[in-house]
Amino acid sequence: ASGRGYRIRADRFSYSVKPTLAQSLGGPEDFYMFQVGVMASASYWLTDRLLLDGGVFANLYNNYDKFKSSLLPADSSLPRVRTHIRDYVSNDAYINNLQANYVDALGNGFYAQIYGGYLETMDGGVGAGAAWRPLDSDWALGVDAKYVKQRDWDDMMRFTDYSVPTGFITTYWNPAKLNSVLMKLSVGQYLAKDKGATLDVAKRFDSGVTVGVWAALTNVSKEDYGEGGFSKGFYISIPLDLMTIGPNRNRAVVSWTPLTRDGGQMLGRKYQLYDMTSERETPVGQ
Repeated sequence: ASGRGYRIRADRFSYSVKPTLAQSLGGPEDFYMFQVGVMASASYWLTDRLLLDGGVFANLYNNYDKFKSSLLPADSSLPRVRTHIRDYVSNDAYINNLQANYVDALGNGFYAQIYGGYLETMDGGVGAGAAWRPLDSDWALGVDAKYVKQRDWDDMMRFTDYSVPTGFITTYWNPAKLNSVLMKLSVGQYLAKDKGATLDVAKRFDSGVTVGVWAALTNVSKEDYGEGGFSKGFYISIPLDLMTIGPNRNRAVVSWTPLTRDGGQMLGRKYQLYDMTSERETPVGQ
């Protein structure tokens, strides 16, 4: 059902098992670093507003043992919110996310969301957000705030001492003259407590495949940030129904990130209000 502006499966339950590939390009240790694994996920709408979701990741192979945190700037003031990646990927299997999401349509194009749990591989916490997305509009606006703690790579069910409030105000623009191009500008505070803005530009093709690029500029100096100067990346999102017999709304995402650094890093949250309300957008070609 989708009368509320966000989709709920008729049977309320969905699951998937899909391969994942995370990649980093241009590092000083090795030009190409990657991890290949399998993600098994399941979600269930307990009510029309409450969604429960979990995912277990199994590592198949990675070469992140070459990653050397000693190559980071010795005098950097940035907390290590992403550069512990070698420690995380050394786990053979772990709960990648386990969370509850409460979402509601408030009327007149307004939506609200409250969520909590293990929100991504490296962080867990609680948060809330709101979005304004008028029907068939080129524009939308979202605001999101959360308090997260870093997950302990030695015991993924526990947390380290590091915590941070993080959040963003995001403007979405899907211009009619640029068919199926979405531009997102997010301004706020990142996981390393640096402040700045992220621009994301994505193009969706008729096949459903989406290709996008993003870059983040923050108040961190190039010296503190380290090699690369600022965060940026490239990604491809592929609908799984291209590879299955029946309908499948899940997507496989392949991303490339030049280097791995701590500045300009956002929480990799699975459920964003804008994505959940995608049926309110202007139909492709209109």
